Amino acid sequence: MARTLLLAIVGILVIGATGGLFLLNSTQQQASKDVMVKDVSKEQALQKEPPQAMAKEAFTLRNVNGDQISLAELQKSGKPVLIYFFATWCPVCEKDLRSLNSTYQKYQGKIEVVVVGFDPTETSEQISQYRQSRGYTWAFAEYNKDALLHFKIITQSTKIGLDAKGNEIFRDGYGVLSGSDWAARLDKLLA
Repeated sequence: MARTLLLAIVGILVIGATGGLFLLNSTQQQASKDVMVKDVSKEQALQKEPPQAMAKEAFTLRNVNGDQISLAELQKSGKPVLIYFFATWCPVCEKDLRSLNSTYQKYQGKIEVVVVGFDPTETSEQISQYRQSRGYTWAFAEYNKDALLHFKIITQSTKIGLDAKGNEIFRDGYGVLSGSDWAARLDKLLA
């Protein structure tokens, strides 16, 4: 009799636990669907937004020397600006920046380039060492959450070209551009 009672209790507990797990799993699946719907809706809304002028939201970057870089001030120079979001550990960024560097000689002095850290864990010293070891002459800036939010950056090696008025002329996501691809985009900035 005790054994039958014990088996009945165990059976009830197993059924209750299974039902609870089913309920928990159903709740988690619904929450996951809700998040996916929100993400898709957010992405669709971002795609419908027109390109923004850089000066509409004021923020400054800090270069690897600790000095402030005001994008509004760069814009006042009358030159287009190329903003490149990178990480020192990113092999795609490495190849892409090397390709840009070989192409940029023709555009030096005509287009401002600012390379902005994408990884919040990288220090100014790491970014500075990266820049120096490769001989890049452009401004390199630390990670800046406001810049990532403003430009809606979701991956490193994103490049954004802004005309002299701050209007977005091009945006390329993750990937390596060839020298001729860079030249076409930089020419477009100067047009």
